[in-house]
Amino acid sequence: MILFRCDANPLLGMGHLMRCRTLAGALADLNETCVMVGPEISYANSEDARIFQDWIPQSWQSSPAADANALSAIADARHAAVIVLDHMHIDESYQLELLKRGRKWLQFDGAVNKPMWADLIVNANPTVTIADYGSLIKGEKSELLAGPAYAIVRKEFAQNALSAEPKKATTVLLTFGGGDDRGAIVFSLKALIPCIPNHVNFLVISGRSNSRNDANLAWIHQHAAARVEYLIDPPDVAGVMAQCALAVMAGGTTTYEANCLGIPMVLLAIAENQIRQSQAWQSVGQAVFVGELDLLQPEVLASAVMQQLSKPELIRSRAPLVDGPGARRVAEKLLA
Repeated sequence: MILFRCDANPLLGMGHLMRCRTLAGALADLNETCVMVGPEISYANSEDARIFQDWIPQSWQSSPAADANALSAIADARHAAVIVLDHMHIDESYQLELLKRGRKWLQFDGAVNKPMWADLIVNANPTVTIADYGSLIKGEKSELLAGPAYAIVRKEFAQNALSAEPKKATTVLLTFGGGDDRGAIVFSLKALIPCIPNHVNFLVISGRSNSRNDANLAWIHQHAAARVEYLIDPPDVAGVMAQCALAVMAGGTTTYEANCLGIPMVLLAIAENQIRQSQAWQSVGQAVFVGELDLLQPEVLASAVMQQLSKPELIRSRAPLVDGPGARRVAEKLLA
């Protein structure tokens, strides 16, 4: 049995939960049992009943050590063989508690800024290497699964990637995760609509946990109803995204899915932990990073988008780095 400890809420976003859900689905396909610990049960979807044997809501405890002890107690009760950690607050003290108890675990990481004791460390950043971690990897037998080959993307994205064809530059996707968009949707539309030719329309994908949905829809209805389609958790998100020629998006976990579809990206960071990943996508030629939302000037975003749209030969011209079966690869490593 595999026990997941995950962090997800409207402010943080739903990327961690999506990643855990997708990995758990790959494990379920390999006949492994999984239990989710952490997020509120309201965040579960219809597929989770098949993927997870149980779902245990649990807020963060009083300290990393206390949370590690609480998680270990659940692992003992469930006879969990391995733990998967996808949580913002996992520090070295948390890991040392698990190590003291003889636990084996996989840990997702993107920051490369703390000691790592996990048996498996997953960092799908497109430029990360073991040299970046240096002495941060502490476990004698720790293994780093690095790069886009280990990107966790939902099955439907890999399936759509196989059939994706180049599209005309007439639809720009805007998406900023499943939680609070932090004002990025309206900011982007205000910046882009006056500058982008009228034949180009905008498709917004938002999550049901985004508390700004009503305000965003009201703004669109008043200012841009003819040019903007607004979808909340569409059932065929991969198919919808595959129709778009360019994505303006946050630098989070959805970047791997956009890249899997071969969609060029203009990235802005709506959280500090998205900066490193956004810079990496730019350095490998798969995106343009325009900066942090709080510091971004509208004309900088507009210029980047217009430049991408004015060069149709660049649209989908670079081979994607994410091929799709990353979840299966990680699941097989985990079971081994």
